[in-house]
Amino acid sequence: LLGSARASRADGGALAAMPSFNKVRDREGAIARVRGARAPQMSTLTTHVLDTSRGCPAAKMTIEVWAMDPARLLKTVQTNQDGRVDAPLLSGSEMAAGNYELVFLVGAYFGQRKFLDRVPVRFTISDPSVKYHVPLLVSPWAYSTYRGS
Repeated sequence: LLGSARASRADGGALAAMPSFNKVRDREGAIARVRGARAPQMSTLTTHVLDTSRGCPAAKMTIEVWAMDPARLLKTVQTNQDGRVDAPLLSGSEMAAGNYELVFLVGAYFGQRKFLDRVPVRFTISDPSVKYHVPLLVSPWAYSTYRGS
């Protein structure tokens, strides 16, 4: 049965004649056309912070953006109600290959410094022509990060 369903889809058989199948296929085609029509994405460095202890975005968390070669503070920003910053941390000509660090002031955000105070996330921008997204999932006792999209 599974093999026959695949064959029907491939040769425009029984599944293709079903209205619901056609709606899904048409929607997927429309999505692909819209995605293909987008302008090229500007290279940026972005972040967002999720408070895993409360299950919500981390609003009003302070973040320091550091270049590490040599170490110098580039800017200090604060997250908005969505746990994001209102503008990219770096963009366009600010994007340069090198080592960077985002320092999240989680102790001040949680109002306690019993375990975590400042969470540094050090990473490398190896290709300044692409987007880098560095999210942080954090509680007063643990954190996790990854290269997002």
